[in-house]
Amino acid sequence: TKQEFGTFTCSRDKVAGVVCQDACEEGTTRLVGGTEDTEGTVEVCYFNLWGLVSVTGWNDTDASVVCYELGYSRDGAVSFVDSRYGKPNKTVHLSNVACNGSESSLKNCDAAHIPPDEGREVYMHVDVAGVSCSGIPPTSGVDPTNDMRLTKTIKDNSYLIVMSMFGVLLIMSLIVVISLVAYLLFKRSNGKRDIHSSVNAQKMTLSSLQGQQQGVVNPVALPYDGGDIPDDELEGIEKHMFDDVRR
Repeated sequence: TKQEFGTFTCSRDKVAGVVCQDACEEGTTRLVGGTEDTEGTVEVCYFNLWGLVSVTGWNDTDASVVCYELGYSRDGAVSFVDSRYGKPNKTVHLSNVACNGSESSLKNCDAAHIPPDEGREVYMHVDVAGVSCSGIPPTSGVDPTNDMRLTKTIKDNSYLIVMSMFGVLLIMSLIVVISLVAYLLFKRSNGKRDIHSSVNAQKMTLSSLQGQQQGVVNPVALPYDGGDIPDDELEGIEKHMFDDVRR
């Protein structure tokens, strides 16, 4: 028999409910539903719940960030916008994702964040994003932006090193040229001094010879005083000396 318990009214907002949270870290990403670890539907963790990504605005650049975050190469990342790997019965967390390709994680990309309750409503009307990665590990653990900065720094340092070496070589060349000029000037000065000394010695010798021939003791010629003797005067003195010797 039917047992009556009385009548009562209850609105929808008075109904009790439970949401079980997932043990996931805020902002992390994973792939589910694929035949390989390198492919699947994209799930992201927000509000301690794994949720989905709407395909609105989803492209290969966004997919490359997911692959990099999961430890694969950015190259060869392919995006899917047709729920290719299935559509888990979960809320939608993100829509209009717009990565520039240099981010290290999907959480660093611009996107519209959807609260869990609204995400459940959106779920009925959208396809969810999928990704296929190449499976090749990244060539470097350095983010491309930092990698470009590092390359620029190396180029700048190389330029400074080359310019420094050029400056050192230029200074050394100038030192060699200055030293050579100073040496030539010194040799020229010593050469003139040697000629003057030789002329003075010959004059003294000729004076002594003349004194002996004439029986007169000539006074000793004054030593050379260090002054410059013009070239034409030097030639005249030498000619006069040789003429005296012949006589």
